[in-house]
Amino acid sequence: MPEQPEAPETREPEARGESGGVPELVEAFFSRASIVHTVSCFLKGTLEYHSDPMTHLVITLCREPLCICLTDRGLAPVRSDPSIVMPYAQMTQPQLACLLRVAAVWRMSAAYGTTTQMGGGVCVYDQPAGRARVFVDAVLLFYSVTRLVRSCDSTPLMSAKTLSNVMLQRIVSSVNLPREVIARAERMLLEAPAGAPCPI
Repeated sequence: MPEQPEAPETREPEARGESGGVPELVEAFFSRASIVHTVSCFLKGTLEYHSDPMTHLVITLCREPLCICLTDRGLAPVRSDPSIVMPYAQMTQPQLACLLRVAAVWRMSAAYGTTTQMGGGVCVYDQPAGRARVFVDAVLLFYSVTRLVRSCDSTPLMSAKTLSNVMLQRIVSSVNLPREVIARAERMLLEAPAGAPCPI
């Protein structure tokens, strides 16, 4: 399992802007245009830590608010789970540009904290300062994981669509979400272009 950080050392902001960067993070990493790529990258990194990485990822992102936490490996958007990381090398140019803008705001306002991870890694993270918590859109999460599963090859024992249905049942049994979330995700799948890569 990834190493857990030690107690954080924080720096209080001197002059904070209206946004800490999370809305921009959502647009760059978790919008309809970007979320399939983002989730695919998360899954590649969590396969070794979880027996059911897709279910774990969706449940975690439904329950936990987003944060901006930058480690030596990449973006870790969930403070409670350091295994969910998007490596810098797999980010698109707009995603990298987003993080550079966030880092520039942090340098000017000192609106960040730091933790030293066991083994020498460092995590730099955004200080919320009372902002409302922001979550990934559940519809987009269901859309992305279902699209990725259905892009994988079927097996003699189970089709990709059946596998995705089993996965969705596991998720909805753990997270209380309206049925409309699944319906909207299915409508998005019908509109989606072909070609999403299988991440597993």
